[in-house]
Amino acid sequence: MPKSDQSPIHSDQLPDPPDPYEDISDPSLTPTDNTEQQDEDPPSNSTVPTDQSPENILEVTTPTRLVHLEDKTIGYQLPFRQNRGKPPNRYSPDIDKTSKYPIANHVSTEKLSEPLKAFVHQLSAIHIPTKVSEALKDPKWVQAIKEEMKALEKNQTWTLETIPRGKKTIGCRWVFTIKHNADGSIERYKARLVAKGYTQTYGIDYEETFAPVAKLNTVRVLLSLAANLDWPLHQFDVKNAFLHGELTEEVYMDIPPGYNTTQTGTVCRLRKALYGLKQSPRAWFGRFTMAMKNNGFKQCNSDHTLFLKHRKGKEISQLQDYLATEFEMKDLGGLKYFLGIEVARSQQGIFLSQRKYVLDLLTDTGMLDCKPADTPIVQNHHLGEYPDQVPTNKERYQSLHLEKGLMFSKHGHLNIDGYSDADWAGNVTDRKSTSGYFTFVGGNLVTWRSKKQNVVALSSAEAEFRGMTKGICELLWLRKLLTELGYKPTSTMNLFCDNKAAIAIAQNLVQHDRTKHVEVDRHFIKQKLEAKVFQFPFVKSEDQLADILTKAISSKAFHNSLDQLGIGDIYAPT
Repeated sequence: MPKSDQSPIHSDQLPDPPDPYEDISDPSLTPTDNTEQQDEDPPSNSTVPTDQSPENILEVTTPTRLVHLEDKTIGYQLPFRQNRGKPPNRYSPDIDKTSKYPIANHVSTEKLSEPLKAFVHQLSAIHIPTKVSEALKDPKWVQAIKEEMKALEKNQTWTLETIPRGKKTIGCRWVFTIKHNADGSIERYKARLVAKGYTQTYGIDYEETFAPVAKLNTVRVLLSLAANLDWPLHQFDVKNAFLHGELTEEVYMDIPPGYNTTQTGTVCRLRKALYGLKQSPRAWFGRFTMAMKNNGFKQCNSDHTLFLKHRKGKEISQLQDYLATEFEMKDLGGLKYFLGIEVARSQQGIFLSQRKYVLDLLTDTGMLDCKPADTPIVQNHHLGEYPDQVPTNKERYQSLHLEKGLMFSKHGHLNIDGYSDADWAGNVTDRKSTSGYFTFVGGNLVTWRSKKQNVVALSSAEAEFRGMTKGICELLWLRKLLTELGYKPTSTMNLFCDNKAAIAIAQNLVQHDRTKHVEVDRHFIKQKLEAKVFQFPFVKSEDQLADILTKAISSKAFHNSLDQLGIGDIYAPT
Protein backbone atom coordinates (compact mmCIF):
# COMPACT_ATOMS: atom_id res chain seq x y z
CA MET A 1 0.00 0.00 0.00
CA PRO A 2 1.30 3.47 -0.80
CA LYS A 3 2.38 5.53 2.15
CA SER A 4 0.14 8.59 2.55
CA ASP A 5 1.29 11.97 3.80
CA GLN A 6 -1.65 14.16 4.75
CA SER A 7 0.41 17.37 4.87
CA PRO A 8 -0.40 19.30 1.69
CA ILE A 9 1.85 21.57 -0.33
CA HIS A 10 1.23 24.99 1.16
CA SER A 11 1.00 28.09 -1.00
CA ASP A 12 3.26 29.99 1.40
CA GLN A 13 6.16 27.87 0.11
CA LEU A 14 6.30 30.15 -2.92
CA PRO A 15 9.13 32.66 -2.94
CA ASP A 16 8.11 36.19 -2.00
CA PRO A 17 7.64 38.64 -4.87
CA PRO A 18 10.99 40.06 -5.93
CA ASP A 19 12.16 43.53 -5.02
CA PRO A 20 12.31 45.51 -8.29
CA TYR A 21 15.60 47.04 -7.11
CA GLU A 22 17.10 43.71 -6.12
CA ASP A 23 19.58 41.84 -8.27
CA ILE A 24 17.66 39.34 -10.46
CA SER A 25 20.34 36.74 -9.83
CA ASP A 26 19.18 36.41 -6.20
CA PRO A 27 19.21 32.67 -5.38
CA SER A 28 15.76 32.93 -3.78
CA LEU A 29 14.27 33.56 -7.21
CA THR A 30 15.93 30.57 -8.82
CA PRO A 31 13.25 28.13 -10.04
CA THR A 32 13.25 24.64 -8.60
CA ASP A 33 14.25 21.62 -10.63
CA ASN A 34 10.62 21.12 -11.58
CA THR A 35 10.50 24.63 -12.99
CA GLU A 36 13.58 24.06 -15.06
CA GLN A 37 11.94 21.02 -16.62
CA GLN A 38 9.06 23.16 -17.84
CA ASP A 39 11.19 25.92 -19.35
CA GLU A 40 13.38 25.23 -22.33
CA ASP A 41 17.11 25.82 -21.97
CA PRO A 42 18.60 28.58 -24.10
CA PRO A 43 20.38 27.35 -27.24
CA SER A 44 23.98 26.40 -26.69
CA ASN A 45 25.19 28.26 -29.76
CA SER A 46 23.65 30.46 -32.37
CA THR A 47 24.47 33.17 -34.84
CA VAL A 48 25.11 36.66 -33.49
CA PRO A 49 22.43 39.05 -34.78
CA THR A 50 23.78 42.05 -36.63
CA ASP A 51 20.66 44.22 -36.66
CA GLN A 52 19.25 46.19 -33.75
CA SER A 53 15.54 45.50 -34.34
CA PRO A 54 13.34 45.50 -31.22
CA GLU A 55 13.30 41.71 -31.03
CA ASN A 56 17.12 41.65 -30.71
CA ILE A 57 17.53 44.27 -27.98
CA LEU A 58 18.37 42.72 -24.63
CA GLU A 59 15.93 43.44 -21.83
CA VAL A 60 18.37 42.10 -19.21
CA THR A 61 22.13 42.28 -19.44
CA THR A 62 23.78 39.20 -17.94
CA PRO A 63 27.55 38.64 -17.75
CA THR A 64 28.67 35.80 -19.98
CA ARG A 65 30.96 32.96 -18.96
CA LEU A 66 34.62 33.61 -19.83
CA VAL A 67 35.97 31.25 -22.44
CA HIS A 68 39.68 30.62 -22.98
CA LEU A 69 40.77 31.67 -26.44
CA GLU A 70 42.67 28.44 -27.00
CA ASP A 71 39.69 26.24 -26.13
CA LYS A 72 38.67 25.06 -29.61
CA THR A 73 35.80 22.89 -28.34
CA ILE A 74 33.67 25.76 -27.04
CA GLY A 75 32.10 28.19 -29.48
CA TYR A 76 30.79 31.63 -28.79
CA GLN A 77 27.64 31.62 -26.67
CA LEU A 78 25.09 34.40 -26.63
CA PRO A 79 24.16 35.76 -23.19
CA PHE A 80 20.78 34.72 -21.88
CA ARG A 81 18.11 37.08 -23.12
CA GLN A 82 14.97 37.61 -21.08
CA ASN A 83 12.81 38.25 -24.13
CA ARG A 84 14.09 35.24 -26.07
CA GLY A 85 11.27 33.76 -28.12
CA LYS A 86 8.91 36.70 -27.55
CA PRO A 87 7.70 38.63 -30.59
CA PRO A 88 8.10 42.38 -30.27
CA ASN A 89 5.12 44.53 -29.42
CA ARG A 90 4.25 46.06 -32.79
CA TYR A 91 0.55 46.78 -32.57
CA SER A 92 1.23 50.38 -33.62
CA PRO A 93 3.80 51.76 -36.04
CA ASP A 94 7.28 52.33 -34.61
CA ILE A 95 8.33 55.96 -34.91
CA ASP A 96 11.94 54.99 -35.53
CA LYS A 97 11.08 52.30 -38.02
CA THR A 98 9.17 52.90 -41.23
CA SER A 99 6.91 50.18 -42.57
CA LYS A 100 5.53 50.00 -46.05
CA TYR A 101 2.30 48.43 -44.79
CA PRO A 102 1.75 49.56 -41.17
CA ILE A 103 -0.99 47.73 -39.33
CA ALA A 104 -2.44 51.09 -38.22
CA ASN A 105 -3.63 51.58 -41.80
CA HIS A 106 -5.97 48.61 -41.36
CA VAL A 107 -6.87 48.46 -37.65
CA SER A 108 -8.33 51.43 -35.80
CA THR A 109 -10.65 52.04 -32.83
CA GLU A 110 -11.93 55.43 -34.01
CA LYS A 111 -15.47 54.15 -34.64
CA LEU A 112 -15.85 52.56 -31.22
CA SER A 113 -17.51 54.06 -28.17
CA GLU A 114 -15.22 55.13 -25.34
CA PRO A 115 -16.04 52.14 -23.06
CA LEU A 116 -15.53 49.67 -25.90
CA LYS A 117 -12.37 51.46 -27.02
CA ALA A 118 -10.94 51.18 -23.51
CA PHE A 119 -11.88 47.50 -23.44
CA VAL A 120 -10.11 46.55 -26.68
CA HIS A 121 -7.03 48.60 -25.76
CA GLN A 122 -6.85 46.83 -22.41
CA LEU A 123 -6.93 43.43 -24.13
CA SER A 124 -3.88 44.28 -26.22
CA ALA A 125 -1.83 46.15 -23.63
CA ILE A 126 -0.88 43.32 -21.28
CA HIS A 127 1.83 40.73 -21.71
CA ILE A 128 1.07 37.23 -20.46
CA PRO A 129 4.05 35.09 -19.41
CA THR A 130 4.58 31.73 -21.04
CA LYS A 131 7.03 30.29 -18.47
CA VAL A 132 6.82 29.94 -14.73
CA SER A 133 10.32 31.35 -14.24
CA GLU A 134 9.16 34.51 -15.99
CA ALA A 135 5.98 34.69 -13.93
CA LEU A 136 7.85 34.32 -10.63
CA LYS A 137 9.57 37.66 -11.29
CA ASP A 138 6.26 39.55 -11.26
CA PRO A 139 4.44 39.95 -7.90
CA LYS A 140 1.04 39.87 -9.59
CA TRP A 141 1.63 36.46 -11.14
CA VAL A 142 3.25 35.14 -7.95
CA GLN A 143 0.06 36.04 -6.12
CA ALA A 144 -2.01 34.37 -8.85
CA ILE A 145 -0.03 31.14 -8.40
CA LYS A 146 -0.58 31.27 -4.64
CA GLU A 147 -4.31 31.76 -5.09
CA GLU A 148 -4.51 28.80 -7.46
CA MET A 149 -2.66 26.59 -4.99
CA LYS A 150 -5.01 27.65 -2.20
CA ALA A 151 -7.98 26.73 -4.39
CA LEU A 152 -6.44 23.33 -5.13
CA GLU A 153 -5.82 22.74 -1.43
CA LYS A 154 -9.35 23.82 -0.51
CA ASN A 155 -10.77 21.47 -3.12
CA GLN A 156 -8.58 18.60 -1.85
CA THR A 157 -7.41 17.97 -5.39
CA TRP A 158 -4.60 15.63 -4.29
CA THR A 159 -2.84 13.97 -1.42
CA LEU A 160 0.93 13.51 -1.08
CA GLU A 161 1.92 9.87 -1.30
CA THR A 162 4.87 7.67 -2.10
CA ILE A 163 4.37 6.36 -5.61
CA PRO A 164 3.80 2.58 -5.72
CA ARG A 165 6.26 0.40 -7.59
CA GLY A 166 5.39 0.06 -11.26
CA LYS A 167 3.40 3.30 -11.39
CA LYS A 168 4.43 6.36 -13.37
CA THR A 169 3.71 10.02 -12.84
CA ILE A 170 2.48 12.56 -15.35
CA GLY A 171 4.00 16.03 -15.52
CA CYS A 172 2.30 19.40 -15.06
CA ARG A 173 2.88 23.02 -15.98
CA TRP A 174 1.53 26.49 -15.26
CA VAL A 175 -0.61 28.36 -17.80
CA PHE A 176 -1.34 32.06 -17.32
CA THR A 177 -4.20 34.25 -18.48
CA ILE A 178 -6.07 37.42 -17.51
CA LYS A 179 -9.74 37.69 -16.59
CA HIS A 180 -11.47 40.94 -17.57
CA ASN A 181 -14.48 42.77 -16.18
CA ALA A 182 -17.35 43.82 -18.42
CA ASP A 183 -15.84 47.31 -18.77
CA GLY A 184 -12.49 45.93 -19.95
CA SER A 185 -10.61 46.46 -16.70
CA ILE A 186 -8.58 43.63 -15.23
CA GLU A 187 -10.63 41.49 -12.88
CA ARG A 188 -7.75 39.22 -11.84
CA TYR A 189 -4.56 37.58 -12.96
CA LYS A 190 -5.19 33.88 -13.37
CA ALA A 191 -2.65 31.06 -13.03
CA ARG A 192 -3.83 27.56 -13.86
CA LEU A 193 -2.05 24.29 -13.11
CA VAL A 194 -2.41 21.97 -16.11
CA ALA A 195 -1.55 18.29 -16.15
CA LYS A 196 0.36 16.91 -19.13
CA GLY A 197 -2.38 14.49 -20.08
CA TYR A 198 -0.69 13.50 -23.32
CA THR A 199 1.55 11.19 -21.28
CA GLN A 200 -1.40 9.20 -19.88
CA THR A 201 -1.89 5.57 -20.90
CA TYR A 202 -5.28 4.16 -21.80
CA GLY A 203 -6.48 1.49 -19.39
CA ILE A 204 -3.99 2.52 -16.70
CA ASP A 205 -4.73 6.09 -15.65
CA TYR A 206 -7.78 6.86 -17.81
CA GLU A 207 -10.70 5.05 -19.44
CA GLU A 208 -13.61 6.77 -21.22
CA THR A 209 -12.87 10.37 -22.23
CA PHE A 210 -15.68 11.48 -24.56
CA ALA A 211 -17.44 14.70 -23.60
CA PRO A 212 -19.54 16.95 -25.84
CA VAL A 213 -18.00 20.28 -26.79
CA ALA A 214 -19.97 23.50 -27.17
CA LYS A 215 -20.72 24.22 -30.83
CA LEU A 216 -20.00 27.71 -32.07
CA ASN A 217 -22.75 27.09 -34.64
CA THR A 218 -25.25 26.91 -31.78
CA VAL A 219 -23.77 30.03 -30.20
CA ARG A 220 -24.25 31.96 -33.44
CA VAL A 221 -27.86 30.78 -33.72
CA LEU A 222 -28.53 32.06 -30.20
CA LEU A 223 -26.86 35.38 -31.03
CA SER A 224 -29.06 35.75 -34.12
CA LEU A 225 -32.15 35.13 -31.98
CA ALA A 226 -30.88 37.64 -29.43
CA ALA A 227 -30.43 40.28 -32.13
CA ASN A 228 -33.87 39.69 -33.66
CA LEU A 229 -35.77 39.29 -30.38
CA ASP A 230 -33.82 41.81 -28.25
CA TRP A 231 -32.69 39.18 -25.76
CA PRO A 232 -30.27 40.17 -23.01
CA LEU A 233 -26.93 38.33 -23.01
CA HIS A 234 -25.38 37.57 -19.63
CA GLN A 235 -22.15 35.73 -18.89
CA PHE A 236 -21.10 33.70 -15.84
CA ASP A 237 -17.82 32.02 -15.07
CA VAL A 238 -17.36 28.89 -12.96
CA LYS A 239 -14.06 29.21 -11.15
CA ASN A 240 -11.81 26.18 -11.64
CA ALA A 241 -14.61 24.33 -13.41
CA PHE A 242 -12.68 21.12 -14.10
CA LEU A 243 -11.73 20.76 -10.43
CA HIS A 244 -15.34 19.84 -9.61
CA GLY A 245 -15.09 16.51 -11.42
CA GLU A 246 -14.45 13.34 -9.40
CA LEU A 247 -11.68 10.93 -10.48
CA THR A 248 -12.24 7.18 -10.39
CA GLU A 249 -8.84 6.22 -11.84
CA GLU A 250 -5.51 6.06 -9.98
CA VAL A 251 -3.46 9.00 -11.29
CA TYR A 252 -0.13 10.27 -9.94
CA MET A 253 1.36 13.66 -10.84
CA ASP A 254 4.71 15.37 -10.28
CA ILE A 255 5.05 18.16 -7.71
CA PRO A 256 3.91 21.45 -9.34
CA PRO A 257 6.72 23.62 -10.78
CA GLY A 258 7.93 26.25 -8.34
CA TYR A 259 7.22 24.12 -5.26
CA ASN A 260 9.18 21.76 -3.05
CA THR A 261 8.07 19.18 -0.51
CA THR A 262 9.78 18.34 2.75
CA GLN A 263 9.76 14.61 2.00
CA THR A 264 11.71 13.20 -0.91
CA GLY A 265 10.13 10.64 -3.20
CA THR A 266 6.56 11.86 -2.72
CA VAL A 267 4.20 12.74 -5.54
CA CYS A 268 0.64 14.01 -5.90
CA ARG A 269 -2.09 11.36 -5.94
CA LEU A 270 -4.94 13.11 -7.79
CA ARG A 271 -8.34 12.80 -6.14
CA LYS A 272 -10.18 15.39 -8.28
CA ALA A 273 -9.99 16.18 -11.97
CA LEU A 274 -7.38 18.67 -13.14
CA TYR A 275 -7.08 20.69 -16.33
CA GLY A 276 -5.15 18.73 -18.95
CA LEU A 277 -6.21 15.25 -17.88
CA LYS A 278 -7.86 13.26 -20.65
CA GLN A 279 -10.88 12.42 -18.49
CA SER A 280 -11.34 15.91 -17.00
CA PRO A 281 -13.83 17.27 -19.60
CA ARG A 282 -16.05 14.21 -19.19
CA ALA A 283 -15.94 14.40 -15.39
CA TRP A 284 -16.79 18.13 -15.34
CA PHE A 285 -19.57 17.86 -17.94
CA GLY A 286 -21.21 15.04 -16.00
CA ARG A 287 -21.11 17.13 -12.82
CA PHE A 288 -22.52 20.23 -14.58
CA THR A 289 -25.25 18.25 -16.38
CA MET A 290 -26.47 16.82 -13.10
CA ALA A 291 -26.62 20.31 -11.54
CA MET A 292 -28.59 21.81 -14.45
CA LYS A 293 -31.10 18.95 -14.58
CA ASN A 294 -31.66 19.23 -10.83
CA ASN A 295 -32.67 22.86 -11.40
CA GLY A 296 -35.34 21.97 -13.97
CA PHE A 297 -33.32 22.40 -17.18
CA LYS A 298 -33.59 19.94 -20.05
CA GLN A 299 -30.70 18.87 -22.23
CA CYS A 300 -31.21 19.87 -25.85
CA ASN A 301 -31.20 16.95 -28.31
CA SER A 302 -29.79 19.06 -31.14
CA ASP A 303 -26.81 20.12 -29.03
CA HIS A 304 -26.15 18.29 -25.78
CA THR A 305 -24.16 21.22 -24.38
CA LEU A 306 -27.25 23.46 -24.55
CA PHE A 307 -29.66 23.37 -21.60
CA LEU A 308 -33.16 24.83 -21.91
CA LYS A 309 -35.83 25.97 -19.49
CA HIS A 310 -39.02 27.67 -20.72
CA ARG A 311 -40.29 29.95 -18.01
CA LYS A 312 -41.15 33.62 -17.72
CA GLY A 313 -39.71 35.79 -14.99
CA LYS A 314 -36.30 36.55 -13.56
CA GLU A 315 -34.78 33.21 -14.44
CA ILE A 316 -31.27 34.63 -14.89
CA SER A 317 -31.00 35.76 -11.28
CA GLN A 318 -32.58 32.53 -10.04
CA LEU A 319 -30.07 30.45 -12.03
CA GLN A 320 -27.19 32.54 -10.72
CA ASP A 321 -28.29 31.99 -7.12
CA TYR A 322 -28.68 28.26 -7.67
CA LEU A 323 -25.31 27.77 -9.39
CA ALA A 324 -23.64 29.70 -6.57
CA THR A 325 -24.75 26.94 -4.21
CA GLU A 326 -23.18 24.28 -6.44
CA PHE A 327 -20.00 25.98 -7.66
CA GLU A 328 -17.89 29.06 -7.00
CA MET A 329 -19.29 31.53 -9.51
CA LYS A 330 -18.25 34.87 -10.97
CA ASP A 331 -20.74 37.27 -12.56
CA LEU A 332 -19.08 38.73 -15.68
CA GLY A 333 -22.03 40.96 -16.60
CA GLY A 334 -23.04 41.53 -20.21
CA LEU A 335 -21.39 39.40 -22.87
CA LYS A 336 -18.16 41.11 -23.99
CA TYR A 337 -15.45 38.52 -24.50
CA PHE A 338 -15.48 34.72 -24.60
CA LEU A 339 -13.39 31.98 -26.24
CA GLY A 340 -11.12 34.63 -27.76
CA ILE A 341 -14.10 36.36 -29.44
CA GLU A 342 -14.82 40.03 -28.82
CA VAL A 343 -18.51 40.97 -28.68
CA ALA A 344 -19.77 44.51 -29.32
CA ARG A 345 -23.48 45.37 -29.14
CA SER A 346 -25.19 48.48 -30.43
CA GLN A 347 -28.50 49.55 -31.93
CA GLN A 348 -27.31 48.12 -35.25
CA GLY A 349 -26.89 44.63 -33.78
CA ILE A 350 -24.27 42.33 -32.30
CA PHE A 351 -20.78 42.29 -33.80
CA LEU A 352 -18.32 39.43 -33.33
CA SER A 353 -14.63 39.75 -34.10
CA GLN A 354 -11.28 38.17 -33.23
CA ARG A 355 -9.19 41.32 -33.57
CA LYS A 356 -6.80 40.57 -30.70
CA TYR A 357 -6.44 36.93 -31.71
CA VAL A 358 -5.56 37.87 -35.28
CA LEU A 359 -3.08 40.56 -34.21
CA ASP A 360 -1.39 38.07 -31.89
CA LEU A 361 -1.14 35.54 -34.72
CA LEU A 362 0.33 38.10 -37.09
CA THR A 363 2.84 39.10 -34.44
CA ASP A 364 3.83 35.51 -33.64
CA THR A 365 4.33 34.70 -37.32
CA GLY A 366 6.22 37.93 -38.07
CA MET A 367 3.59 39.08 -40.56
CA LEU A 368 2.21 42.15 -38.81
CA ASP A 369 3.74 44.46 -41.45
CA CYS A 370 3.05 42.23 -44.44
CA LYS A 371 1.26 43.43 -47.54
CA PRO A 372 -2.49 42.68 -47.22
CA ALA A 373 -4.23 40.66 -49.92
CA ASP A 374 -7.70 41.39 -51.29
CA THR A 375 -8.69 37.73 -51.46
CA PRO A 376 -7.49 34.55 -49.72
CA ILE A 377 -6.41 33.01 -53.05
CA VAL A 378 -5.59 34.30 -56.54
CA GLN A 379 -8.51 34.19 -58.96
CA ASN A 380 -8.75 31.06 -61.15
CA HIS A 381 -5.94 29.36 -59.24
CA HIS A 382 -6.50 25.61 -58.89
CA LEU A 383 -5.10 23.84 -55.88
CA GLY A 384 -3.34 20.50 -56.18
CA GLU A 385 -0.37 18.42 -55.10
CA TYR A 386 2.76 18.58 -57.22
CA PRO A 387 5.94 16.44 -56.96
CA ASP A 388 8.27 19.42 -56.56
CA GLN A 389 6.10 21.55 -54.27
CA VAL A 390 7.29 22.85 -50.89
CA PRO A 391 5.06 21.63 -48.01
CA THR A 392 2.79 24.35 -46.61
CA ASN A 393 1.57 24.73 -43.04
CA LYS A 394 -2.18 24.54 -43.69
CA GLU A 395 -3.21 25.36 -40.12
CA ARG A 396 -1.02 28.48 -40.07
CA TYR A 397 -2.55 29.71 -43.33
CA GLN A 398 -6.12 29.07 -42.21
CA SER A 399 -5.62 30.75 -38.84
CA LEU A 400 -4.44 34.01 -40.42
CA HIS A 401 -7.75 34.65 -42.29
CA LEU A 402 -9.87 36.27 -39.70
CA GLU A 403 -9.38 39.94 -40.40
CA LYS A 404 -13.09 40.83 -40.41
CA GLY A 405 -16.02 40.27 -38.07
CA LEU A 406 -19.60 39.02 -38.27
CA MET A 407 -22.63 41.25 -37.72
CA PHE A 408 -25.96 39.97 -36.38
CA SER A 409 -28.70 42.47 -37.20
CA LYS A 410 -32.43 42.67 -36.50
CA HIS A 411 -34.33 41.60 -39.62
CA GLY A 412 -37.76 41.03 -38.11
CA HIS A 413 -38.05 37.32 -38.94
CA LEU A 414 -36.56 33.94 -38.03
CA ASN A 415 -36.58 32.29 -41.47
CA ILE A 416 -34.00 29.62 -42.32
CA ASP A 417 -32.27 29.91 -45.71
CA GLY A 418 -29.15 28.50 -47.30
CA TYR A 419 -26.87 28.73 -50.33
CA SER A 420 -25.23 25.63 -51.81
CA ASP A 421 -22.59 25.42 -54.53
CA ALA A 422 -19.98 23.03 -55.92
CA ASP A 423 -16.86 23.36 -58.06
CA TRP A 424 -16.93 20.33 -60.37
CA ALA A 425 -13.61 18.45 -60.70
CA GLY A 426 -11.77 21.47 -59.35
CA ASN A 427 -8.93 19.49 -57.78
CA VAL A 428 -6.32 19.00 -60.50
CA THR A 429 -4.73 16.06 -58.66
CA ASP A 430 -7.67 13.66 -58.25
CA ARG A 431 -10.47 15.60 -60.01
CA LYS A 432 -12.73 15.51 -57.01
CA SER A 433 -15.19 18.34 -56.54
CA THR A 434 -15.43 20.85 -53.70
CA SER A 435 -18.83 21.72 -52.27
CA GLY A 436 -19.82 24.35 -49.76
CA TYR A 437 -22.81 25.99 -48.14
CA PHE A 438 -23.86 29.01 -46.09
CA THR A 439 -26.93 28.97 -43.83
CA PHE A 440 -28.86 31.89 -42.35
CA VAL A 441 -31.24 32.17 -39.39
CA GLY A 442 -33.23 35.37 -39.07
CA GLY A 443 -31.26 36.89 -41.94
CA ASN A 444 -27.90 36.37 -40.18
CA LEU A 445 -25.11 34.01 -41.16
CA VAL A 446 -24.82 31.20 -38.60
CA THR A 447 -23.06 28.19 -40.19
CA TRP A 448 -20.85 27.45 -43.17
CA ARG A 449 -18.71 24.66 -44.53
CA SER A 450 -16.35 23.95 -47.42
CA LYS A 451 -15.23 20.37 -48.07
CA LYS A 452 -13.84 18.23 -50.85
CA GLN A 453 -16.25 15.48 -51.84
CA ASN A 454 -15.35 11.86 -51.12
CA VAL A 455 -15.99 10.53 -54.63
CA VAL A 456 -15.41 11.78 -58.16
CA ALA A 457 -18.57 13.30 -59.67
CA LEU A 458 -19.37 12.33 -63.27
CA SER A 459 -21.04 15.65 -64.03
CA SER A 460 -21.46 19.13 -62.64
CA ALA A 461 -25.08 18.27 -61.82
CA GLU A 462 -23.94 15.32 -59.71
CA ALA A 463 -21.40 17.48 -57.87
CA GLU A 464 -24.05 20.12 -57.18
CA PHE A 465 -26.54 17.45 -56.12
CA ARG A 466 -24.18 15.98 -53.56
CA GLY A 467 -23.42 19.47 -52.26
CA MET A 468 -27.15 20.19 -51.92
CA THR A 469 -27.54 17.10 -49.75
CA LYS A 470 -25.00 18.42 -47.23
CA GLY A 471 -26.71 21.81 -47.18
CA ILE A 472 -30.11 20.18 -46.62
CA CYS A 473 -28.77 18.22 -43.63
CA GLU A 474 -27.58 21.49 -42.06
CA LEU A 475 -30.94 23.18 -42.68
CA LEU A 476 -32.75 20.28 -41.04
CA TRP A 477 -30.49 20.52 -37.99
CA LEU A 478 -31.21 24.25 -37.69
CA ARG A 479 -34.92 23.58 -37.99
CA LYS A 480 -34.76 21.02 -35.19
CA LEU A 481 -32.72 23.37 -32.98
CA LEU A 482 -35.14 26.28 -33.42
CA THR A 483 -38.06 23.96 -32.69
CA GLU A 484 -36.50 22.91 -29.40
CA LEU A 485 -35.85 26.56 -28.56
CA GLY A 486 -39.58 27.23 -29.01
CA TYR A 487 -39.41 28.95 -32.43
CA LYS A 488 -40.47 26.29 -34.92
CA PRO A 489 -40.17 27.64 -38.49
CA THR A 490 -43.54 28.25 -40.11
CA SER A 491 -42.31 28.93 -43.64
CA THR A 492 -40.62 26.63 -46.13
CA MET A 493 -36.84 26.72 -45.99
CA ASN A 494 -34.98 27.88 -49.10
CA LEU A 495 -31.76 26.35 -50.41
CA PHE A 496 -30.53 28.53 -53.28
CA CYS A 497 -28.73 26.71 -56.08
CA ASP A 498 -27.28 27.97 -59.39
CA ASN A 499 -27.44 24.63 -61.28
CA LYS A 500 -30.74 24.05 -63.10
CA ALA A 501 -29.90 20.42 -63.89
CA ALA A 502 -29.44 19.60 -60.20
CA ILE A 503 -32.74 21.33 -59.37
CA ALA A 504 -34.50 19.37 -62.13
CA ILE A 505 -33.15 16.05 -60.81
CA ALA A 506 -34.43 16.89 -57.35
CA GLN A 507 -37.90 17.83 -58.57
CA ASN A 508 -38.39 15.23 -61.34
CA LEU A 509 -39.04 11.78 -59.92
CA VAL A 510 -38.35 9.89 -63.20
CA GLN A 511 -34.71 10.45 -64.24
CA HIS A 512 -33.27 7.02 -63.60
CA ASP A 513 -30.37 7.19 -66.05
CA ARG A 514 -29.14 10.47 -64.60
CA THR A 515 -29.59 9.56 -60.94
CA LYS A 516 -28.60 5.91 -60.50
CA HIS A 517 -25.26 6.90 -58.91
CA VAL A 518 -26.93 9.29 -56.42
CA GLU A 519 -30.04 7.26 -55.61
CA VAL A 520 -29.76 7.56 -51.84
CA ASP A 521 -29.31 11.33 -51.97
CA ARG A 522 -32.19 11.65 -54.43
CA HIS A 523 -34.67 9.71 -52.27
CA PHE A 524 -33.61 11.68 -49.20
CA ILE A 525 -34.25 14.98 -50.99
CA LYS A 526 -37.48 13.68 -52.55
CA GLN A 527 -39.03 12.95 -49.14
CA LYS A 528 -38.26 16.44 -47.83
CA LEU A 529 -39.57 18.12 -50.99
CA GLU A 530 -42.85 16.22 -50.82
CA ALA A 531 -43.24 17.25 -47.17
CA LYS A 532 -42.66 20.88 -48.23
CA VAL A 533 -39.87 21.22 -45.70
CA PHE A 534 -37.76 23.16 -48.20
CA GLN A 535 -37.57 24.24 -51.81
CA PHE A 536 -34.82 24.98 -54.33
CA PRO A 537 -35.04 28.52 -55.77
CA PHE A 538 -32.68 29.13 -58.68
CA VAL A 539 -30.09 31.87 -58.24
CA LYS A 540 -27.75 33.30 -60.85
CA SER A 541 -24.09 32.39 -60.54
CA GLU A 542 -23.09 35.99 -59.85
CA ASP A 543 -25.53 36.01 -56.91
CA GLN A 544 -24.42 32.64 -55.50
CA LEU A 545 -22.89 33.49 -52.11
CA ALA A 546 -21.40 30.03 -51.64
CA ASP A 547 -19.08 30.57 -54.61
CA ILE A 548 -16.34 31.82 -52.31
CA LEU A 549 -16.31 28.46 -50.50
CA THR A 550 -15.57 26.38 -53.60
CA LYS A 551 -13.29 28.36 -55.88
CA ALA A 552 -11.05 31.43 -56.20
CA ILE A 553 -13.11 34.39 -57.40
CA SER A 554 -12.39 38.02 -58.27
CA SER A 555 -11.81 40.67 -55.65
CA LYS A 556 -15.02 42.50 -56.59
CA ALA A 557 -17.18 39.37 -56.32
CA PHE A 558 -15.43 38.36 -53.10
CA HIS A 559 -16.13 41.64 -51.31
CA ASN A 560 -19.70 41.81 -52.63
CA SER A 561 -20.29 38.38 -51.12
CA LEU A 562 -18.81 39.48 -47.79
CA ASP A 563 -21.20 42.44 -47.66
CA GLN A 564 -24.22 40.20 -48.28
CA LEU A 565 -22.99 37.72 -45.67
CA GLY A 566 -22.89 40.42 -43.01
CA ILE A 567 -19.12 40.27 -42.70
CA GLY A 568 -17.63 43.69 -42.02
CA ASP A 569 -14.91 45.51 -40.12
CA ILE A 570 -15.73 48.01 -37.39
CA TYR A 571 -11.99 48.49 -36.84
CA ALA A 572 -11.30 49.81 -40.35
CA PRO A 573 -9.79 53.33 -40.25
CA THR A 574 -12.08 56.10 -41.43
